[in-house]
Amino acid sequence: MLLFVSASTSRELIKKAQLACEACGMACQIEVVPVEQNPERAEKHNIQATPQLVRLWPEPVIRLVGDFTDPNQIRQFICI
Repeated sequence: MLLFVSASTSRELIKKAQLACEACGMACQIEVVPVEQNPERAEKHNIQATPQLVRLWPEPVIRLVGDFTDPNQIRQFICI
């Protein structure tokens, strides 16, 4: 999974995404991609807003955009 973030994204938000992944009991890794440092990757994945979590596998590709305040929403997204 890719987590596209901006410079203003808090570490707490990144931690929430990682904890949700662990809560699913899945061996998934979340790669944090700062869009300011990697604009070509953001463009390649058609990132229009941050923070945005992109689940690449299993297909289809699914995106979750927002502040991730609801941990259940993140778990549902990851555990699908």
